[in-house]
Amino acid sequence: MSADLAKLPIEADIVALVEIVSGELVFDAQGMACGASYRVRVERALKGTIDGELVTFGRYGGYGIGKSYFAFLKTKSRRAPPPLQYTFSSPYSVRPECLAVTPPLEAMSEGLGLIAVEPGNLVKYRPAVSLSSGPYLIPEAIKATRKPGGQVHDGYFYGSVQVEIGDFYDFIHSKLSEEKKEID
Repeated sequence: MSADLAKLPIEADIVALVEIVSGELVFDAQGMACGASYRVRVERALKGTIDGELVTFGRYGGYGIGKSYFAFLKTKSRRAPPPLQYTFSSPYSVRPECLAVTPPLEAMSEGLGLIAVEPGNLVKYRPAVSLSSGPYLIPEAIKATRKPGGQVHDGYFYGSVQVEIGDFYDFIHSKLSEEKKEID
């Protein structure tokens, strides 16, 4: 599954640049792992939240406390699947026991909806997001520094890029503006 960067902001309930301020593992009543829960401070809101707000999301683990991310969060279904559709090997997020103890918001696209902001070596170590075409569909139009060896096909860039944080913000903002125009 690939996350289409042009669609993530439109399908998300919350889109923002965030800093993770805390995190913890989440367990069901029997002590079985149900994932992780993170609290983030919104640094720059684009959709569904405001600057400075504290937001909690969960499911996937491995994010760094004190680190900044571009977040595309969606409210997950709180409805348990029919019993025959999950097994002990199913992801913990679909187990009915976990629905009550995990936050309703989660990073979209199986966790790809949280993109780290780090100094980028291709952009003179300025804050940037690093993306590759394995997990992400990267629109050709995004203003980015491309690693040598990639190629463009059918409007998407296949390879690796770094996008300075301001340019990424502008790209996401433009997609949300396009969505608003379609609604009006």
